Formats: sequence, structure tokens, C-alpha cells
Amino acid sequence: MKTLRLFPLYLLVSLFLSSCCCDEYNHEYRIEGITSIDHIDNSDAYFQFVDAGSEIPATAYGIRIKLNSPLKRVWQEDDCSDGCEDHYHYFTNKIDSVELITLNDYDSSHLAGSDVSGYAKYAIPDNFNDVNWPKAKDYYNTGKSFIKKDIFMLLYTPTEYPGMHQFAFNIYLRDTVYSDTTTLVQLTSAQ
Repeated sequence: MKTLRLFPLYLLVSLFLSSCCCDEYNHEYRIEGITSIDHIDNSDAYFQFVDAGSEIPATAYGIRIKLNSPLKRVWQEDDCSDGCEDHYHYFTNKIDSVELITLNDYDSSHLAGSDVSGYAKYAIPDNFNDVNWPKAKDYYNTGKSFIKKDIFMLLYTPTEYPGMHQFAFNIYLRDTVYSDTTTLVQLTSAQ
């Protein structure tokens, strides 16, 4: 008889515990290099990826760096400590900083070889809530998980020297540095 009285209590506790545990999965990635680099034309309502050599208004130029960041581990949340929130995508080796170097004279203060990182707005993985470039934030929120493994940069200070431009960059992680160079792009004068 005691067993029959305890059984409803057991069912109630089991139901409570199972209802608060999540079916969400966490994804752990490791940055292992750069897959590709794309030019962005930010002059329309939504930004567009454009080919090398394309003309882009100097006030609307951006770069997307696709990171080679394979999935290393997936696990399921097994407790209720933080509620049933969205699943997590994160990197085991975080980006410390990104340096953007102009390979052409950019303005009178930033000749070829100068760091123009201060002229850029960034959207960097693991800092999605700090994205200060609304179009990139909108793009992140499309639900395309690959986007969470990309770096976006928008040069919000236009060049004083329209014409062909090229940029190099360094991505600093705690344990390594990844470097690459964009293809040439035609930056037109500010309109």
C-alpha cells in the first residue's frame, strides 16, 4: 500500500525534473585558419558579397573573413541550472584582436602599411551581442549557423584616395596568429 501512495509522488517528481531539462545541444569549435575572404558592398538595404575588382563606394566597403573552425564536440545540456535557453556555439580558442593593414595609401595619416583597424566596425564570433554594425547583426540573426564562424569588418571612414585597394589582416588568438590578404577592390569616391 505504501508503494501505491509513493508512486504518484515519484511520477510528479520525475515529470518536474524531465520538464526542466533541455533538448538543446552545445557546439564547441576550434579556429584552425581562414577558409576565404569576401568583399562586401554595404551601400544597399542589405549588404552584398561582390567579386574581386568590383567597384564599391568608399563609404560602404566591408570584408567577411570565413574561419576554418571545425566542430570539435557536441553535448546535450543535462541539468536545469540555467533554464532552457538557446544552445551555445563557442570557440575553444577565442579571438583576442584583429588588425587591419592597408596595402595602399588610405589617407594622409595612413599610408601603405599602416594599421587602419581603428576605422573599422567589427562583428566577431563570441561577441554577437556587441555587434555595432546593424546589417551584420541582422545577417547573424538569419539563423544561418555558419555565420557565427565569420568575422565581419566595415570600414566606416572612407579612403581619401579612390582607386584599387588591398588589405592585409592578422587575427590574434591566444595561441597563434592567422594572416591573409584580400584581393584587389575598386573603392570609388564618397558620394
